[in-house]
Amino acid sequence: MYNDGNFYIGVSALNLIPLKIKYQPNASTPQIPHYYLIAAKTFHVSESVSLQPTTLLNYIGNNPIMIDLRVKLDYNELLQVEAGYRLNDGLMAGFGIYPHRDFGINYNYNLSLTGLRTGNYGSHEIMLNYIFYYSPIYKIARKRYKWIGTKNKSSGSDGSIPQIE
Repeated sequence: MYNDGNFYIGVSALNLIPLKIKYQPNASTPQIPHYYLIAAKTFHVSESVSLQPTTLLNYIGNNPIMIDLRVKLDYNELLQVEAGYRLNDGLMAGFGIYPHRDFGINYNYNLSLTGLRTGNYGSHEIMLNYIFYYSPIYKIARKRYKWIGTKNKSSGSDGSIPQIE
């Protein structure tokens, strides 16, 4: 919904059209709508290090709202380390490596702190990421550290996003 380069807020929804998946003639699983609200702020600690706290609200059907609080440390858009807490549920931690600024691999681990922990020792996730650009403005906006120290009028050294001329 909004992104100024250092702060963003977004909404997302899944399964807005309620459907049922039928596995057998008398058995089905309903697809319940999921709603998400996310907000994050990036703080540039130095020329190559940023810190990004993030809040994610997740609502699914008639369940309580889930709230994730996370913080990510990014080193020169090459290495990321993340830790977080889901209120009343569990802990999460992860790291990512981006050998190219548009491609990376992430690993995350989630550990439940509720009664589910007796039968669950956590979950592991491995993600491959690739960023597709459909407009040149997004490629320029993504460059967080690349413009520091440049001398043109849209250098972004004041924290703003460089403009295409």
